[in-house]
Amino acid sequence: MKTREEVEDLKNNWLADPCYDIEDTSGFEEYAVELAGFAVEHRELWAASRKKVEDAAYHNTPASEATLRDMFAAYALNAMGHTLAFYANEPATLAQVAKTAFEAADAMMAARR
Repeated sequence: MKTREEVEDLKNNWLADPCYDIEDTSGFEEYAVELAGFAVEHRELWAASRKKVEDAAYHNTPASEATLRDMFAAYALNAMGHTLAFYANEPATLAQVAKTAFEAADAMMAARR
């Protein structure tokens, strides 16, 4: 049986490098539920922190830039919709339009950061 100190050490090590499922750590099976809850709690905290930073970056964008970005998104999506309807029977064109849509979405997400 692991000591409380060993469990806390494991948690601290995981916080420094959370690249594995802490609840599956060999030798700590009896603490799996506690460790899973710890991981969920911290992943939620990290997600909330990232969202807060992203929201602040978006809201701190000058209004003119935000308006232009939103207009671009609306026009791009509208154009892609018309293109998809027009070329629905041509797989190569459809694939290119889909690729362009993903690239536009990536560019828009990068602009938000």
